[in-house]
Amino acid sequence: MTDTPFSKLRPVSMPRDARPIMKFTGELANAIEQHLSAASDGRWDVPVDVKLDPRNPESLAHWLYKSINPVAKGGAGLVSTSRHC
Repeated sequence: MTDTPFSKLRPVSMPRDARPIMKFTGELANAIEQHLSAASDGRWDVPVDVKLDPRNPESLAHWLYKSINPVAKGGAGLVSTSRHC
């Protein structure tokens, strides 16, 4: 591996959210969309303790939601209830 001089580095064009790099189909895609729609109640607008589980549509929906709407200002602490993943 060779070192690249800092002067040669250029910004990388990154997607603003994970949707362009992740493709879900069928029942999984429908379940994720339902969870994303339900999240419009603001449940994921604060830091939430969620384990990323690729087999859990709610977990995947939370991950996609946070890639689109990251927490910009933390609250008093993490929300951890049975309502969340």
